[in-house]
Amino acid sequence: MYVVVQGCKWRDLPGDLPPWSTVYAYFRNWRNDGTWLAIHDRLRSWERVSRGRQESPSEAIVDSQSVPTATMVHEAVGYDVAKQTKRWD
Repeated sequence: MYVVVQGCKWRDLPGDLPPWSTVYAYFRNWRNDGTWLAIHDRLRSWERVSRGRQESPSEAIVDSQSVPTATMVHEAVGYDVAKQTKRWD
């Protein structure tokens, strides 16, 4: 969490934490074996239930990103009316 929140490199972890290589090894192992996903899912469920919602969300919202294009781009692009900019298709 420190690396994500602070935006630092693994090698720049503060001295009150274990060596960066140890912290990174735990992170990598937990990512690969699904521990991080399990923690995320459990915390999401607890938070939803604590707010009186169903444990699992029933809907999701997906948004796309609009990217300004240069005049020399030859790929097909659309126009995002809401954002008043071109959009990659």
